[in-house]
Amino acid sequence: MNARLATILLLGFVVGCSKSGGSGGGSNSSGDVISSNQQPTPLDIQKRTYVYLVNRDKSTVSRCVMDPSNGGLNQCITTGNGLNDPIGISVNNDFAYIANNKKWSTGGTISVCQIDKTDATLNNCTEDNPDKTTFNNVAGVTNYNNYLYVTNYNGAITKCALSSNGSYNSCKVVNTGVKSIGIAIANKLAYVTNYDNNIVNKCIINDADGSIGTCSANKFSFLKPNGIYFSNNIVYVASEGDSKVYKCNVTPDGEFDNCSATGADNYFSPRSINLINGFAYITSISSGKVTICKVKSSDNNLNDCNQFRDESFGNFQEGSASYVIATSSTVKAAYAYVSANSLNKIFYCNVNLATNALSGCKEAGSGFNSPSALLINGNNLYIGNKNNGNITKCLIGADYNLSGCNVLSTNAGYSDSHDIKIVGKYLYLTSYFNNKIGKCVFNDVDGSISGCVTTGDDIVHPDSIEFKGSKAYISMGDGRHGASVCNVDPTTGNISGCVRSTAFGSGWSPTLIDIINITNGPSYIYIPNEDKYLSRCVIAANGDLSDCKDSEAGISNPYQVKYFNGKLYVMSRNLGTLSSCEVNIQTGTLSNCVRSLQDTPPAGNGSKLHGFAVSVFPNK
Repeated sequence: MNARLATILLLGFVVGCSKSGGSGGGSNSSGDVISSNQQPTPLDIQKRTYVYLVNRDKSTVSRCVMDPSNGGLNQCITTGNGLNDPIGISVNNDFAYIANNKKWSTGGTISVCQIDKTDATLNNCTEDNPDKTTFNNVAGVTNYNNYLYVTNYNGAITKCALSSNGSYNSCKVVNTGVKSIGIAIANKLAYVTNYDNNIVNKCIINDADGSIGTCSANKFSFLKPNGIYFSNNIVYVASEGDSKVYKCNVTPDGEFDNCSATGADNYFSPRSINLINGFAYITSISSGKVTICKVKSSDNNLNDCNQFRDESFGNFQEGSASYVIATSSTVKAAYAYVSANSLNKIFYCNVNLATNALSGCKEAGSGFNSPSALLINGNNLYIGNKNNGNITKCLIGADYNLSGCNVLSTNAGYSDSHDIKIVGKYLYLTSYFNNKIGKCVFNDVDGSISGCVTTGDDIVHPDSIEFKGSKAYISMGDGRHGASVCNVDPTTGNISGCVRSTAFGSGWSPTLIDIINITNGPSYIYIPNEDKYLSRCVIAANGDLSDCKDSEAGISNPYQVKYFNGKLYVMSRNLGTLSSCEVNIQTGTLSNCVRSLQDTPPAGNGSKLHGFAVSVFPNK
């Protein structure tokens, strides 16, 4: 077993063949790499992107391979079976959801298709309808946080829950009074294109249960709006009436501002728009061609637009979607470990390297003492125990279960270990209720610790600790509610000279933090405020914190953050959820945060999640 898992590679930013662009990840150059202390080494993962285009008049879907260098489509084939006048498509994990309009019937359906993980073809498509739900003049479909949203042109939106096996259930129809076509969800709002009234309506979404609330009209008018797509604080609207695509800024209250036509002069009655890896794909209901435009990173305008047609296309194209297959010759699998504090258990979940979604969560070990912090190092998982200051070390087996768990004695003066970090030859732990930082000598041969002592000064209820260069960053909770910057002695590992940051807001409730470093760019520290929002601060050249502000993640009750595979994971422990967000490397803000934990929570409803660690395991 040890021979197979001799080393666990820690994953940083996935280096692909293309540049990131207008799809929300910021404007990366080919030399920009994101890393963190726990994922310092970039790993070469090959990602292949497939684009789906719905052919309504043929009742088929075209599946094409995207060329990352120019956005071109090739190797297009027809795929899917049993479709009936399809009009929209949405992809969630390994399933495609296709809306069957059935000639504007009151008995529309949703086909659920399994996506082949080797070639992205659609298989075993069924009109899965466990609740016997019918869709009245179904038009658009999207998904968000494991809910499926379907627009009904009769003036309603249907919301269904998605299961990990791809099925949907518990569908509820909300009468909005909006005869909507396209739908997109951003910033806890559902935006639907109001075709008849030439506007876009926005509806409030309850993030806790996905329910739809009050709808109101946006101020800007379009001419027969159809498709809609959000990228950070930019929205694109496909306007059928004048064959234009409009780009608008989105204000903090969700209104559209500074709207103007962008890209081609004529999109030939555009139906949908989708941004994929820095390119825009606009389908047409009159030309039988798809228009492909480059998204300009400096101003998000569309340019260099060209039309493309393949023999697999119909003459009447509707929705579009994409699917990514990630492969690697060096990675066997990626797994995340989650501690369920209230159950004294650890769970492990498979991580999809293409989407960062977690699935198939299983119990990895039990009998712990209120497990909290988790840290993977080598073949070992280190677990902080909430009820005492000791740390449990477990061996990660070839089946990813935990075995050989031993309690590592630290110091009788420690308790409630909220965080664990290994830096060089030392292991550090935060002892929350004892107001201490523990420093132990770490043996990198057998993973043991010894000689634990207290370090640091002016420490009050330390929640988390992170390191960058000669500085340590400590978040503190009850009684202090702040973040301190400390000096680290490179020889002894001792922490001293801690000064509370004035850039981080007084009275906030900081919890478990992480730092990301960007080559050719800044370093950001992310500090969750569990009763407010997730903060983002810039680490200045002298190590101090500056420009602290809301990261714009929009996630309720954030407790822990962890960078992995090009995205920042955000855990909300009391909600039992885990989301992954795209990082804009120019600003450090977050966007396109989606629910990554599919079995939410893996321990069952009501359990309290606490720690989170993730890593990849190499092929041998």
